[in-house]
Amino acid sequence: MNMKAARLCSIVFIALALVLSVGSARATLTLSDGNSVASIDPTSSSGMYNWTVDGISQLYQQWFWYGVGAGGDYSLNTLSAPSIVQVGSNQATITYKDTTTDPTAGLQVAVTYLLSGGALHSGESDMSEIINIENNSGHALDLHFFQYSDFDLDGTPNNQNVAISLDSTGKLGIAATQTSALGSLSETADSPYASRWEANTYASTLNNLESTPGYRLNDAVTASGDATWAFEWDKTISAGGSLLISKDKHLAVYVPEPATILGLGAILLVVGRKLRTRLGA
Repeated sequence: MNMKAARLCSIVFIALALVLSVGSARATLTLSDGNSVASIDPTSSSGMYNWTVDGISQLYQQWFWYGVGAGGDYSLNTLSAPSIVQVGSNQATITYKDTTTDPTAGLQVAVTYLLSGGALHSGESDMSEIINIENNSGHALDLHFFQYSDFDLDGTPNNQNVAISLDSTGKLGIAATQTSALGSLSETADSPYASRWEANTYASTLNNLESTPGYRLNDAVTASGDATWAFEWDKTISAGGSLLISKDKHLAVYVPEPATILGLGAILLVVGRKLRTRLGA
């Protein structure tokens, strides 16, 4: 590596350090495999806040909310302190169990992540999630369960496009696809399909989940810009019953040549500004 290339690399690494320092106080669970690393904060609504593929993070936030009946919606981490079991470097299960608070007493949610990274420089990565929701109470629970996703493909919030695919009746959400100039993400809700969905721009859906009592997704199917998307599953779970949600995300991103690394430094600085804005710094 010549002196000019070495200097460019140092600029990128400094920018990356500035970005990462914004979230350094988080409690982090790390998954790694192949060319990929994912970071999850199970104690806050930040949730999974990093999915790095071949050195570039493609994700700002992906997490879960829940509501019971017509009441408010709450970030999953408010249900209880997390119990974490990690199997190897690329798989972990995070479990939350409410044993104290009505009307959610007896609600238990376990989220299992499995990260399958691709070969180095392939730009490919996969994350499967299985969510097991149990009603351990003595009465039925009218559950509303949400997944909110904010991917920043190419390491930038700009120029993102999201489309939600529906079943043949137009009544169930099957998949979400997000594209950018250099990458794509697809998530399939294998079982069951979502009851409602919402494509939007940051931070409209997030604000509604956090502050609008009994919010239900608006079924919008496309969004562009700093695009986000969400799925909602509505189900009455009988006493002793359960709901199993199976999903899979696949990332395919462009891996730049070393000569383009200066542009990555600029992207990282943009992401840093976005992080600081979102976190109120």
